Amino acid sequence: CKLYCSIKGADYVGGIVGRAQNATLSISGVSNIKPNATEPETFKVIAHEGRAGGIVAMAEKCTLTLKDITLKYGVSKEAESIKVIYAPKGAGGLVGEALVTGKSQIANCTMAGTVRSESDYAGGLIGKAQLQDNLTVTNNSVNAPIIGKKYVGGLFGYVTGNNHLALSADSETASSNTIAQLSNGHVAVRGTDCVGGLIGYLEGNFKASGLHHVSVNVTANGCSGGG
Repeated sequence: CKLYCSIKGADYVGGIVGRAQNATLSISGVSNIKPNATEPETFKVIAHEGRAGGIVAMAEKCTLTLKDITLKYGVSKEAESIKVIYAPKGAGGLVGEALVTGKSQIANCTMAGTVRSESDYAGGLIGKAQLQDNLTVTNNSVNAPIIGKKYVGGLFGYVTGNNHLALSADSETASSNTIAQLSNGHVAVRGTDCVGGLIGYLEGNFKASGLHHVSVNVTANGCSGGG
């Protein structure tokens, strides 16, 4: 599936799905790069009032499988105000907000376009994730500015769900999830409170195996931030 478009709306604005409820979503092979092209095509998802996600804006009581997705819109530091995936009330590079109720996976995805929320919940993969079942996250790359106010993270802005989140790699020595700068882009994680290189806010425990590469400036202008 190829996405060469700008999508705009009020709320629940997604590159493929706006809002899904009680569903099993399996999405793979999505890209905004044309065959034999060196540069990506224009891709923007913009909500004027509510939430936005590069693939899904809202997944409510869903099982998610997101694999082999590439969304690129590299920006310089001077141009990071460009609205690529943007919403006033929560934004995610792949999913704006998710309530996960079945075993889910995010694997082999690349997100390289500014994710911005004018209020809370901004994440390179998911802005806000409430996990009632397992979510495994493997071999993903975020190379973009992630900007919001409260709950801002390189992978996830906000996560709840004790022991349901697993960051994994193919082996103990393989590099897995990465938040780092590309040669032609700018990467940053910035907010006011609860800002983190991987996760802005985590309630409960999570599991991690393998190597996860975080090379990004993390800025919190309020009470809490961490690399």
